[in-house]
Amino acid sequence: MVKLDQELTKRLEKYLELPIEKRDVIEGANILYSLNRNKVLFTTIVRRPDKYAGKLDYELRKFLRIRLDGMTTQKIIEMEEKVLPKVEAILATPARHGDEHDEEIAENYENLPVISTDIDYPKAKVMKGKRADHDHLPEHIKKLWEDNFERYAKMKNLFEELKALNDALPCDRYDKLKMLDQTERKYRESLQRYDEWTPESEPEQKPQLSEEDTKRVKAARKAISKYRGILNSEEELDQETKDKYVDIIRNNAATIIELGQKFNPETVEALSELGIDVAVEE
Repeated sequence: MVKLDQELTKRLEKYLELPIEKRDVIEGANILYSLNRNKVLFTTIVRRPDKYAGKLDYELRKFLRIRLDGMTTQKIIEMEEKVLPKVEAILATPARHGDEHDEEIAENYENLPVISTDIDYPKAKVMKGKRADHDHLPEHIKKLWEDNFERYAKMKNLFEELKALNDALPCDRYDKLKMLDQTERKYRESLQRYDEWTPESEPEQKPQLSEEDTKRVKAARKAISKYRGILNSEEELDQETKDKYVDIIRNNAATIIELGQKFNPETVEALSELGIDVAVEE
């Protein structure tokens, strides 16, 4: 497997950290040639450094993004061979859409392309499409379905742009390919979450505190921290004072619990040593 030359990546990063007006264009051209072996472009930049400084900056930043993602030319090719067929399958879903119906699709949820997820998910589940109870779903679940129209349009545009760049080098296709991969993954994940949602799957919502109660919780936590600190200090305290401080901590812990809040594991353990039992944060 071809590995990236990390020293070249560091050299590239260091060069691009300089303000463009302080860069040695010839050095930059040499770095670019090490990356793409394009002798024609190298000669063009060297002959007219002032004119092509911007072009050099663009090309080097393109390669830096690729290298920071840990990609080689072969990895980009493999990525393309994996992503494009999946997107093509979505765009080719029979009887779901067509170029002449794009506006209709945007207005009609039932036409959103939905495809088998056999390969991507172990349950070999096939997405069902728009749910009969769609209008009664929570807003954030309905949004998964609705946002997929934008993702679908974005996938379609990127797919067509990549087709137009069919003869371009892998490095020149990478940015669009990466966006297409990310969009396709989000599209499928959103379909799965939408299709599998049930009220039971909804995570339990933490109680929303009013501004006043938020201040009470903050003050109670501050008091607990203060009196724990005193009890843990080397200051000599008589038993009556210790008991008084423990009662203050207990009362403040009760306030926090009353308002539906919990404690981190470290605090739970410390309070337990004082004989105060509280619930741990999940």
